[in-house]
Amino acid sequence: MASIYKPKDKRHWYISYIDPDTGRTKNQSTKLLAVQSTKETAEKICEAFEEELEERKSILIKLNIQKTTIALAFDHFLKMNADKVEKTKYAYNFFYKWFTKSFNQHDPCTVINKISAEDWMIKMRGYYDEPNTLYGLYKVLNKFLNFLFEYSHIPVFKLNKNVKPKPIEKPIKVFDPLDLEKMIKNLSRKKKNSNFTTMFYLLLYTGLRPSDLVDIKVEDVDIESMTLDYYSSKVKIHHCIPLHEKLKPIITKRINEIKSGKLINYATTVDMGKAFRRYLTSIKLTGKGYNLRTFRKNFATRAFENGINLLSASRLLGHRTMQTTQKYYTHVEKLKLAEELKKLSFKKGSKKGVIPRVKRTNFEKKSIENS
Repeated sequence: MASIYKPKDKRHWYISYIDPDTGRTKNQSTKLLAVQSTKETAEKICEAFEEELEERKSILIKLNIQKTTIALAFDHFLKMNADKVEKTKYAYNFFYKWFTKSFNQHDPCTVINKISAEDWMIKMRGYYDEPNTLYGLYKVLNKFLNFLFEYSHIPVFKLNKNVKPKPIEKPIKVFDPLDLEKMIKNLSRKKKNSNFTTMFYLLLYTGLRPSDLVDIKVEDVDIESMTLDYYSSKVKIHHCIPLHEKLKPIITKRINEIKSGKLINYATTVDMGKAFRRYLTSIKLTGKGYNLRTFRKNFATRAFENGINLLSASRLLGHRTMQTTQKYYTHVEKLKLAEELKKLSFKKGSKKGVIPRVKRTNFEKKSIENS
């Protein structure tokens, strides 16, 4: 029900109404001076406005919109995605931090519509100029909107394609051979314990995701057959892979020390990353762009360089499809071609790469002269 009134400190007629989206009382100016001669016109504006409100209310009822706050909906969203890896859950919370700077988390989800969602995405461009960060925010926004559609918290709409950021493919970062040699040598010089050493070599010689390794137990390793059973929370698949022979003394020492339980004693992949960063700082290898993911990229790159076929590499890395592995192989192949190209030389007098002189017939010479 809408009604007109004149606030004590205002000069115009106002409409008081209950917003069907939020369920809250709101006020809106008619922009008509609050005098007796304009009251009838103001009442007509109020009647028309009330009809719009009833139509909006009717639409929400027909769509069976289930009212809830953004905070409660996001909490439900997190619960439904509780099995995701930590990196993904971090991306969800990172998105929510920025999303709730524009949307009050205590407001109902119905305040989120096509225009407001697109405006938020455009606003993010002012905070970040990194395409991949913006693309990550867009992906989570899209996923959250689909969740809200699924549970009938908001009407279905489609974001304009022009607000979708275009990700860029960054060069694949691998360890410089000399830096890697320094890392390996300092494991003993810095007297790193078996926990960190085992983590380091597992990452190096398996190329597995940190999230695949963090929960591995002693019972998952068969020293005799040198195989490892693990469950990938990223792709939701159980794998059994062979282990490199150089891992045998390292894992054996670790198992003899701890007997049972988790093979590497880190609560989360974040803790693993912090330990690795501290190690890089201690041996003065900061600023190189190395992190835990570099181990996996390094493994895939070296697999290509050493002639491991695409299918075998894909299985070792635990990729869902070979297309994922292919991007590493394609990247390295481009680098290899670039190196091969450097071998070409067209300098005069050079024995290699000299363009041979072609002997022309008299007929060809005359044709060239006349052209």
